[in-house]
Parts: sequence; structure tokens; C-alpha cells
Amino acid sequence: MDELTLNTDPNSGAPNPVPNGQEGPSLEQATVANWLREDFNAGKMNADEFATAMQELTGEEDTQGPDTRTESQKEHDASFPPAKPEHYTFPPAAPGEQLTPDMLAAEITTRTWLSTALFSREHGSALAAEVDRTARRIEHFTPAQHELFARSERLVLEKVWGADTQKNLSIAKAFVREVAEKHPQIIDFLNQTGLGNSSGVIIGLYHQAERLAARNGDSL
Repeated sequence: MDELTLNTDPNSGAPNPVPNGQEGPSLEQATVANWLREDFNAGKMNADEFATAMQELTGEEDTQGPDTRTESQKEHDASFPPAKPEHYTFPPAAPGEQLTPDMLAAEITTRTWLSTALFSREHGSALAAEVDRTARRIEHFTPAQHELFARSERLVLEKVWGADTQKNLSIAKAFVREVAEKHPQIIDFLNQTGLGNSSGVIIGLYHQAERLAARNGDSL
């Protein structure tokens, strides 16, 4: 696999553990999650009601410690408010598709690291949509198809970034490694699904690294 992409070992059959070593969701939780998502997509509950229900279902604690942000970070967060895991909007299931416990575990994991990486609801939901779109496209790829996908996505990045491609890829990689310090499963997720080769996913990660650098007064 191209060493300049984010992942090296696509394997679409890999498991997706929930964060922090927690036990994975049960079949009953997955069933209830499907009902909640159906009600949300049908307009029977708003985003906040859906978020509260998902928080209660998955047992996520709503903890908040002392605010240690600087004034400049608070100002930045007013423009791009970091979201809680349950506040991201994930794409609706395909017609007839039902969430399995593994799928729900993957969603919980993704929501958690998006929040850890301080994604706003808008930007985190956009990245979740890109992950879903790409995952559906490549989930049954053979190793040879993954190789072609990696090469074609590299060409997309070179077209978008030009001479800055290598630098920006390095920034995206560093950002992923930083998130992985708290959620190491993100590395396996990108590696084993092939999503680490997606130009859309890489660009989304790079832009969040840009926003966090601006938030902290750093330069990339």
C-alpha cells in the first residue's frame, strides 16, 4: 500500500471495538438504536431529543470538568463549538438495513473520537457522512482494488494540494496519531477498512488539524 496514505493494511472484515475497553453493545441496544434512528429520520424527534436518547441507550456519561481553556480558545470554540459524541448526525441506514451490534459499536467509537478531536457538530457530521459514503463504496474491495483505490485517491490529493501534498498528509497523520493516544482503535479502523486512503477522509482530518492549530495559536 502507498506509504503516503494513512493506512497500510485494508481488511474490511475487521472488528470495531467500542472505546475504553467497554463491553460492546447488545443486540437489544442495536434494535433500540434502529428504532431511534428511524424516528429521527422520520422527523418524530429533533436532534437534541435523539442525542439524549442515544446517550441514555449507550450509557455515555455526561461529565464536565473545570474549564481550562484560554480566552482565545473560548473565542475559537464560539465559532466552532466542540460537540458531544451523541450530537453528531450520522447518515440514515439504507432501505431495509438494520444496525448490528458491531455496526453500533463502530458508530459509538467514531462518535467518541470525533468528540475527543473537538469536531463541531457540523464538521463531525460531515466527516461521518464521508466515512459512510466511502465505506459503502469500498467495503467489498479485493486487495488489488484497495491498491488501485489508494493510488487514485493519492492523485486526487495531488490535484487538490499540489506541492503541499506531502506536508498536508504528514499533518493529517500527526493529527490521527494524536487522537490515537486516547483512542488507539482509530488506527485499526483506518487501517483495516481502507478508509485511511480516502481523499475525502484525509482532507477532513487535515482541516480539523488546521482548526485546532488556529485554536491553540499554532502554525502548521
